[in-house]
Amino acid sequence: MSKLTKTSKVVATSFSREWKNKQGGTNYTFEVEFENGDKGEFNTNKNPQIKFVEGETVQYTIEEVTIQTSRGPWKKTKIDKVREEGGRQYSNDPEIQIRIIRTVALKCAVRSLIFSFPDKMNDIANRYIDWISEKGLEQDKAIPAQSAISEAISFYETTQKSPETVDKLIELAEVFYNFIRKSDKNDE
Repeated sequence: MSKLTKTSKVVATSFSREWKNKQGGTNYTFEVEFENGDKGEFNTNKNPQIKFVEGETVQYTIEEVTIQTSRGPWKKTKIDKVREEGGRQYSNDPEIQIRIIRTVALKCAVRSLIFSFPDKMNDIANRYIDWISEKGLEQDKAIPAQSAISEAISFYETTQKSPETVDKLIELAEVFYNFIRKSDKNDE
């Protein structure tokens, strides 16, 4: 199959594997499935990923590729999101933004289970959703807020410390959020 450009709605994404790139950075491979039946893999340097969001209609390329490995040739279906002029474009549709926030919050809540909070996973996810949403649904506010929650969890994982409560974790996320946003001249 040659490289084709198509448009369809994302119906499912799932994490496949983590790997190191040639520069030593971490990349992630995800599987994606579209409403039109197309399925394939894509790579990103973000986990959780925001490239293909369930429910969003996107333009993408699909191509069968063969990769040479130590075990011989390996065939896969490669998917890439088509970038619009001016670089990466994100949807400003509030419903899509809420879905992205809910997805990220749930993934972060699952990661938070290692801290043995007395709260249930859905309650933790809802606390993260509320905190991220109060920052605003615009990309320049929601994405840093999502990253701040994820990095606060990473901080506690890396230091092998456990925050006493979800509120303590959110307090650290607030510090990270302010650091990320401090260079934003549009901040109020």
